[in-house]
Amino acid sequence: MKKISLTLGFLLFFNLISIPSSLAIDAPGSVSASGNRGGTYLTGTVTVRWAPVTGATHYAVQTLLSGTAIGDVTSIVGQASNQVVVSGLQGGTEYTFRVRANADGVLSNWSSSVAGTPITEPAPAPKPTHANTKLSVTVRWTEPSSDGGSAITSYVVTEVNSGTSKSVTPSIFSAQFDDLSAGSDIKFNVRSINDINTTGSVSTNSTESTLPNVPAQVSGVSINQTTQKDEAAVSWSVPAARGSAIQSYTVYLRQSGRDIQTKEMSDATATSHVFSGLSAGQYSAQVLATNAIGAGARSNESTSVTIDGVTPASTAPASGGGGGTPTPTPTPTPTPTASPSPSASPSTPSTSATPSTVIAGKATPVKVIIPSKVRLNQAQTKIIASNGKKIANAVISISKNNKISVTMPKNTKPGTYTLQIKAKNGKTYSATVVVKRK
Repeated sequence: MKKISLTLGFLLFFNLISIPSSLAIDAPGSVSASGNRGGTYLTGTVTVRWAPVTGATHYAVQTLLSGTAIGDVTSIVGQASNQVVVSGLQGGTEYTFRVRANADGVLSNWSSSVAGTPITEPAPAPKPTHANTKLSVTVRWTEPSSDGGSAITSYVVTEVNSGTSKSVTPSIFSAQFDDLSAGSDIKFNVRSINDINTTGSVSTNSTESTLPNVPAQVSGVSINQTTQKDEAAVSWSVPAARGSAIQSYTVYLRQSGRDIQTKEMSDATATSHVFSGLSAGQYSAQVLATNAIGAGARSNESTSVTIDGVTPASTAPASGGGGGTPTPTPTPTPTPTASPSPSASPSTPSTSATPSTVIAGKATPVKVIIPSKVRLNQAQTKIIASNGKKIANAVISISKNNKISVTMPKNTKPGTYTLQIKAKNGKTYSATVVVKRK
């Protein structure tokens, strides 16, 4: 009972006491907030101002986002102080602020809240992606989460390793690069730019990748004579494709440091090719691979091989076009020969009995006895002198119905030559050609 009486006594005592008005302090008035322009997306600032309060020793400014206090309360010393710059704010985001005065520990009420929005460069765009078709690269990204309070005016896309850049309008979220180097490592970033500055905010880099390149240099090239005296077989190892599948090979037959024959191999799986109809001599080879990006470097030149060469067509003195000095030969007297029987076997090689006379430099029909069932498409042809040497630059044309014409080089010396046609059936058909001058 005594304890209850004491408690009631204390309550009555404090109710009777009033705080002296001299200890009260007014809340700051005329509070305002203005967003400042500048800074990165996360370093925006707002300036808060108020009217000084008599008796205040310092002030406290509180920052709120969506009604919830964030960060530390900013403290400003001095009665006459009337503004503070609040920093570390996101551009384009509205914040509210309120101020109260402090007089040596006596706090005023909070002022009414005011709003302010900092204006900064945009938020960085999300990490971009890129993809390529051959050497054409497309970079894509999405819109940043905020423009920083000022509309985005452009995006600048940069290939980081080369420094190559492209600028696009703010409504476009992709950029295409067609001028990057084959085989180069590539990664891209995107700068979002508004009117705050010209550098903007930069995204993280896309995942680095490597552009395709031309095939690696072919290696393992060798050349060997086959069981046929006039053939040389070239073989090679498959090189690294380097990001784009190999489409073809080019095989070069070489003699005395120069290309004398070239074969385009459209079969991308091929690793060998046979050259036939060769004259006696030493030959070497080179090979290069091609893909959708382009042709790789030629291989190193192979070790040379000696080819026995074709068997001479006759033992007559050497005639022109294949080297050596020919002995003029009069037109031989034709020997009548019966026309081929329709029942003749197409697999038996045949020689025209009647020599064909041609004029150097002029296309002339040549008669060759060929079975009717034999087709000469993709046949191998050559003209050789009586000493067995092949006549360079002779042109042999075969029509779809096996009609044959020959154009001998203009500088071919008069004499007797042999036309040889090796069909796909493996059989060789020949005819005698007599060259006359005009």
